[in-house]
Amino acid sequence: LAVNLSDLAAMGAEPYCFTLGLVLPQPDEKWLADFSVGLDHLAKKYNCPLVGGDTNQGPMSISIQVQGLVDKNHSVRRSGANVGDKIYVSGTLGDAAIALLALGLDSHLGNGFSFSASEPSPACLQFFKDAYFKPQPQIELALAAGKLFSSAIDISDGLQGDLEHILDESGVSGNINLSAIPYSESAMSCLSPENRLLAALFGGDDYELCFTVAEKDCAELESVAKELGVCVTCIGDIKAGEGIDYFSADGSAIEVAAQAFQHFSATT
Repeated sequence: LAVNLSDLAAMGAEPYCFTLGLVLPQPDEKWLADFSVGLDHLAKKYNCPLVGGDTNQGPMSISIQVQGLVDKNHSVRRSGANVGDKIYVSGTLGDAAIALLALGLDSHLGNGFSFSASEPSPACLQFFKDAYFKPQPQIELALAAGKLFSSAIDISDGLQGDLEHILDESGVSGNINLSAIPYSESAMSCLSPENRLLAALFGGDDYELCFTVAEKDCAELESVAKELGVCVTCIGDIKAGEGIDYFSADGSAIEVAAQAFQHFSATT
């Protein structure tokens, strides 16, 4: 439900309702009770009630479809970025990808993707697990400031891959200041700069927003975000051309060689 709500946020839509298709091998009252508590919490938090669906027996499957409402003339799309716009992200990036390390799971980021030599604290490990299992869709930010977005997408496959969707559909290019990418304190303390960057650019599952804003609207955006208590960070700007160019804090060009997550490619 949370990740579907994140898609609504990326279009500036207000949650309306959702349906649930649930398939279970056998009825399990305790599991269903726990599942229902989590679902109910999110549904009430975002005023998005369950209105129907179906329940069947078979191999376990959970399918959720969310509906939202938005003025047809004011929906935010990926195709609206303009030359001169600033590129922003909400929250911090890479934490959900780092959670795979905390959970002992394989990552498509390679064998070199690992924690630093020191053992992460229990608090850090829990932080990463929460980032992975309990993403927080940026509904409030989108509803309050979506009118200022010229384009937007939620970051489900890593910053590079999702930003490229905006750039491709808008027919523009982007400059990214790598030193501006926001990281959590846990990521800063547990991973090398190289692995933090891998997690942010190519990890995925953050469900933060990447969006563009006209320069004249940046001050208003940042003011709205501050009132909401939501962190937003300007990480670059939109230029004419194609693709993404990366730079250091001093303006030096940096080559970045990796790929965003591909859903149907085999991991090695």
